[in-house]
Amino acid sequence: TYNFRFRNYVKDSVEDEMADVCIRLFDLCGARLIQPSVSPSMQQDFQMMFKDNSLCERCFYLSAILCHADAASDAQELSDVIGSALQFISCMAEDMNIDLIRHIELKMQYNESRPNKHGKRY
Repeated sequence: TYNFRFRNYVKDSVEDEMADVCIRLFDLCGARLIQPSVSPSMQQDFQMMFKDNSLCERCFYLSAILCHADAASDAQELSDVIGSALQFISCMAEDMNIDLIRHIELKMQYNESRPNKHGKRY
């Protein structure tokens, strides 16, 4: 079945986790009624950063970007932070030859088959 294949070949992979972060960021945008903003100049900055950094370092930088969301004082600032994070993940996926859109689709299909809150109490 699809769920069996997903759990055995995709779940908990780097690609799956990147897709999950994107889905959660898009959910936040929907909940706050904001559109993530994108800056074309940042793409070159991110691409240059990837040349010398490991996956661990890249994840640390993504965490640093997302930490700014907590300090965002208005919707525009939050839009900028989320847009930067999504753009960072997109650039990272491109650098790693990951089809991020496809992995987001796979994760969403898997999530549709799961119970609300994935059966957890939180």
